[in-house]
Amino acid sequence: MSRLHCLSTLAQLEKSTNLVEPSLEEEIDEINGYATDQYYTGTYDEAIKQAFDCYLNLPEADAPEENPLCYKHIREQQQGDAQLLARPAKYSELYINKILDDNVQHIICYVHPNGDPNSQWRIALSQSMLKPTVKWFHQVLGHPGKKRLRETLQQRYYHPQLCQTIDKYKCEHCQKHKLSGRGYGLLPEREIRVAPWIEVAVDLIGPWKVKVSGRVVEFNALTCIDTASNLVELIRIDEKTSPHITRKFEQAWLARYRLPKCCTHDLGGIGAVFVHLKANV
Repeated sequence: MSRLHCLSTLAQLEKSTNLVEPSLEEEIDEINGYATDQYYTGTYDEAIKQAFDCYLNLPEADAPEENPLCYKHIREQQQGDAQLLARPAKYSELYINKILDDNVQHIICYVHPNGDPNSQWRIALSQSMLKPTVKWFHQVLGHPGKKRLRETLQQRYYHPQLCQTIDKYKCEHCQKHKLSGRGYGLLPEREIRVAPWIEVAVDLIGPWKVKVSGRVVEFNALTCIDTASNLVELIRIDEKTSPHITRKFEQAWLARYRLPKCCTHDLGGIGAVFVHLKANV
């Protein structure tokens, strides 16, 4: 029998931090319908649990629901912190009460001076949650560096000692397996080219999605970089076929600049383009 402790915590994780892959949305909806303390059997339930273990890397704990994504747990810890409870009365312009869950009463949040309380708020962490929150996110995010961990936590959490706690946090696994400082050895020597148009580096990018005037546009492109001057050209393409990309390269690069002596590319689909190009040049 396997017990699932996810529930509202995972729903918050999906909506607040975007750590859940889109392919797991259906599984999240399925789990949200389960009761918190009910036990389940069957391969489907175990498969869901394994999927979340794989994607989320949730820490092992006796009470998994006691985590920085559970609003009920956050409120309980806030109510037990006398210093935090005194701040809204002392700094009324910086601390507000917000309802973040229909089943949980007001949670104390911090608003930056001159910030918008409707959008620029962050959950005020109690002293008891400070270190556990840093440790929990450090594992869930895959043992990131201090900068990435700090930027992630500062998006939705606040504590006067948050940055200091992150800088002092020591993970035994990172200490054992990560190398600090610069790597050993040197980069391979590079042939310096002074004259432009001798070598061009090309690659395909996309599909990329960008929002233009409120409308999402998807595009693919051919990138061409002159390795001497670092001039970059992005050429939009309609399809990733050799004849089409060859024609675009001829129109946008060869028609404007001199014929290069060599083209640098990877072994992917772009390689077939230049096989086709050589046959026509």
